[in-house]
Amino acid sequence: MSQQSSLLSFFSKSPAAQTPKRKSNLISKDVLEVSQVTPSTTGKSVNCNSTLDGANGKDRAYVAGDIVWAKLEGHPWWPAIVCCHPRLRVCFDDVKNQTHVQYFDENKSRSWVPNDSVSHYLGKQHINCKAGGRFFSNNSERGLAVDDAEEVYKLANRDETLSLVVCQPSGSEDDGCSDGDVRMEDDVVKVNENKENTGVGCRRVKRKRMSKEKIRKRIKVLMSSSEEGEGDSSDVYEPSDGDVNESSSDSSVVSEDDDVKFEDSKSRSRTSKKSISKNKMKASDVSTPKPSILSRSFSSTSSPKPASPAPHPKVSPSAGEPQRWRHETLAWLRPPLLRDTSGRSPTDLDYDAGTLRVPSGFLNECTPGHRQWWIIKSSHFDVVIFFKVGKFYELYHQDAVVGVHQLNLTYMKGDYAHCGFPESAYHRYAASLVAKGYKVARIEQTETPEMMTSRIKESRSSTKFDKVVKREVCRIVTMGTRTYNHVEGEPSSALSGFLLAVAEETGIYGVAVVDTSTGSFGVGQLPDDRHGSKLATLIGRFPPAQILLERGRKSERTAAVLANQIAAIERLVPGPEFLTPERTVRELVENKYFEGRETPGVLLELTGSESGRIPLSGTPDRNRLALSAFGAILFYLKKCLCDYELLSLGSFWEYRHGSTPCSEGSAPVGEGSTPGRPNAPNPPSAMILDGVTLANLDVLSDSDGSLYSLLNHCATPMGKRLLRHWLSAPLVDPVAIGRRLDTVQQLIDLEEPSLSGLRKLPDLERLLSRIHTLGARNPAHPDSRAIFFEKHNHRKINDFLSGLDGFNRLNNIVATLRDNEGVTAELLRELVTLSDDGGRFPALDSTLRWFDRAFDRKEAVAAGVILPSKGVSEEYDEAIAEIAEITRESEVYLGEQRRRLGCRGMQYFGRDKNRMQMEIPDRVRVPDDFLLKSQRKGFRRYTTRESERLRFDVERAEARRDAALGDSMRALFVAFDSHRRGWAAAVRCVAELDVLRSLAVYSGSDSGPMCRPEFVVGRGVFLELRGARHPVVAGMLSGFIANDTLLGLPSNGDGNP
Repeated sequence: MSQQSSLLSFFSKSPAAQTPKRKSNLISKDVLEVSQVTPSTTGKSVNCNSTLDGANGKDRAYVAGDIVWAKLEGHPWWPAIVCCHPRLRVCFDDVKNQTHVQYFDENKSRSWVPNDSVSHYLGKQHINCKAGGRFFSNNSERGLAVDDAEEVYKLANRDETLSLVVCQPSGSEDDGCSDGDVRMEDDVVKVNENKENTGVGCRRVKRKRMSKEKIRKRIKVLMSSSEEGEGDSSDVYEPSDGDVNESSSDSSVVSEDDDVKFEDSKSRSRTSKKSISKNKMKASDVSTPKPSILSRSFSSTSSPKPASPAPHPKVSPSAGEPQRWRHETLAWLRPPLLRDTSGRSPTDLDYDAGTLRVPSGFLNECTPGHRQWWIIKSSHFDVVIFFKVGKFYELYHQDAVVGVHQLNLTYMKGDYAHCGFPESAYHRYAASLVAKGYKVARIEQTETPEMMTSRIKESRSSTKFDKVVKREVCRIVTMGTRTYNHVEGEPSSALSGFLLAVAEETGIYGVAVVDTSTGSFGVGQLPDDRHGSKLATLIGRFPPAQILLERGRKSERTAAVLANQIAAIERLVPGPEFLTPERTVRELVENKYFEGRETPGVLLELTGSESGRIPLSGTPDRNRLALSAFGAILFYLKKCLCDYELLSLGSFWEYRHGSTPCSEGSAPVGEGSTPGRPNAPNPPSAMILDGVTLANLDVLSDSDGSLYSLLNHCATPMGKRLLRHWLSAPLVDPVAIGRRLDTVQQLIDLEEPSLSGLRKLPDLERLLSRIHTLGARNPAHPDSRAIFFEKHNHRKINDFLSGLDGFNRLNNIVATLRDNEGVTAELLRELVTLSDDGGRFPALDSTLRWFDRAFDRKEAVAAGVILPSKGVSEEYDEAIAEIAEITRESEVYLGEQRRRLGCRGMQYFGRDKNRMQMEIPDRVRVPDDFLLKSQRKGFRRYTTRESERLRFDVERAEARRDAALGDSMRALFVAFDSHRRGWAAAVRCVAELDVLRSLAVYSGSDSGPMCRPEFVVGRGVFLELRGARHPVVAGMLSGFIANDTLLGLPSNGDGNP
């Protein structure tokens, strides 16, 4: 039903109507007067009790207070009350032959209706109200309205009927009728009729087009927030496009001291942040009609909703003093009453800052939606909650304050802090908060309104708090757990921020480090000196974004190492959070992370397994700290709901002092590695630079004066990350150094143009992790139940296609170098030669060709779904063949019926469940076995038993096709992931090639004279540098004087070598 604004339609009608006094004389008294419209108060030339027809001088068919049927175009007949227009004081418009009515609906809608669309209401048992009758309708809301009208009709008392009228001008009423059949206000405050019962108090504003007549001045009034502002649980906040921060523009009556301000409707901005009025009315000042005798739609109205955004801080109604938000008035949210869920205060050593005790009495007073929010907040007190409401994420209370101050969102009107943004902007706002050190929880709706209704019907003991769609925490994002999947968006940096866990005993550290963007885990246990040098080296080489420590266990040595760290440090409770070795092993086995996959050898070695499976008991004592540190990582990833997607990759490497993150099986043996153990470097091959050295020499920082910044000319993100590892562990083997220098020199001489294509490669290393996640779906994860409105399939397909295109381009670059006869350097030739021919680059041609033929790329991008080519999915092919056969059979049947009826123009009509209806001209006589389903002018549509069978068969086949389509799409991701070993080997090769090219670019740049070092074997240890320059300082200062450096050379007697 069309809903038109009535200021009082948003308030409970408990007190009797009163006329508020006004100091303002800008408008006449009758404009905002709250009164019951009766025949004696019309105040116009036409008496509401008159029965004369103003147009024809005949008696009118209706008078004010009559119960009638009224019909608007596009809507069913609806019961209504004939009443006077609140401003014009007339019930009838004799110029346009219209009658003013108020409908029986929840929001007291009213409108002008053409006289020929109005008819007497004669009771719901009248023949016209039954099936086939003029006023019959299956609309459930109309059924409730008819029940209300029936109760009023039985009263047979016009005065009682008129007492139900609550019409009041909206402040934007036209004095005349609009062009068209129905007179409407300029702005219509329309209650969101979304069937979802979210329990969150927000309304949505929809603007109707302005009348063609001159736009009238309007009155701006300020709403009252007498309640918590949460309102009916069925309302959903859905701002319009381009205006994500606007809430409802619901209005209320102005109070006695309110100023009334006129403003042209065109100049009124939807996103205005200015206060409409200096003063806000109190709830007690609201005047509403007396209670209705009806029990449903007229018994009460929804409470006021938050309206347009208001700036912070709030201003009190009195002296302009700052007014606190609702959450700031709750004593149990601040000391000394603040408690965690176990009742501990912040002064307690065991206080859990991540939980909050919320009084049960407070929860029982909340609406279902807000109660749901507080329950989630009680277990995620240290997290900013992005709470999904329809197509929007909303922030409430203290989280809203963070959103306004940190994300530049705008408060919505109401006495509780509230702001929001659309679903499509999640990755941007989440990334911004996480970068500032906040944790963000993404809460999704995991139930549709229909599912909620069904659940309530099946439940035998549901309460009002069950009348809200289910929501679940689907992801918690922190500084150290960003995975950059299709929901979180693209990373802003090629470098990684690691999640580090440290377990400590006297003189020994157990460490676990993970790069969540690539799913690479490093686990190890190492003895350390009293200065914690090895721990400092680990932190210097793998700069953590977040560090996990055991609560209550931190030595002075560890404190000194972490003193200058800017990473967020979180302390976990030993046992339940910082897991014991036994609990870690049990979690690995029970969660089946490696089911159907090979268990990583590192974990088998740490757990002392000899059977190829992780044992449930018998953990070796020598690795207990390493397992405990990994247990902390495991717990935290599980808490953030990203454990399965990362651990199922199986990308593990054993951390040893100075080792590099080369995952098991993910890459071939590289330089400086021991054959048979790709993750354990040969100690004599690489120099171990401790954390102090890395910092003092400024080797790895992002500053302009660091060695990394000077040498970084890498074209790919993979190359940039590998360059950091090379600089933190430089080679000491003359042979390996010579191989690199030979390659750098040859790249300078070749000037191979194909290498410029490296800049077009995406971050293939991270894409491998993302595509694995798409295939390794965990059915127990809440995201598998989440209701998304954004088309995430497009993002998934884009990731997949980006990966395929990247590997195709990479393969072509390497093939060009392979065919270049000038490539003779041993290392370079090894990087581009296929593994089948003794090189390191995997053979990708056949695999890439298979994926090129597996589906149509253009169609996948356009449709947002991957349609497998014939032969790729047997189930899909069978379903398509069955649909084609049923379609052919249906055409044959249609031809038979055309000949049977002698009607060549017969054709099928409809789609989905209404398909297979045979549309026949109504002049054609049909047999008795034809069942009438629908009709249009000149045509009727029929079905038969055979056409129904065909429809059922095609629906069943299409269901099988859709199921096979979803499975085949996931099967393509799984098929891609099954070749991960080859993909990862190719990524490693191109990363090394990119770093070598970067060194060649720097060596060939205009940075002064350079030379190739000469290694002398058999003369002891010495260093001789002639005319050496510091590469960073020489570039920063002009006129730098070269120096000689001689160490370990014999002296000639005068102090010089």
